[in-house]
Amino acid sequence: MNKTYLISLDTIKTIAHGAAGAISFGIYHQYSTDKQLKLVNESKELQNKYLIDKLETKYNKEIHELKEKINTLELEKTNNQKS
Repeated sequence: MNKTYLISLDTIKTIAHGAAGAISFGIYHQYSTDKQLKLVNESKELQNKYLIDKLETKYNKEIHELKEKINTLELEKTNNQKS
């Protein structure tokens, strides 16, 4: 007795190849998405670090200038009291 199948062997092979391709594409897509997110996060961290360094330099300069002004005012006050 010959058995008849609803799906031929070629059709099963085609479905298997399609499924393998879809799985491979999904894995690659997840890998590339993760890589892009990692690069974006690294870029944001570097931008934040640059901004913090820039602000720190700016504020340190302002603090130094204010300290100089305070010292100058204190010297003037001392000189005025001596006179």
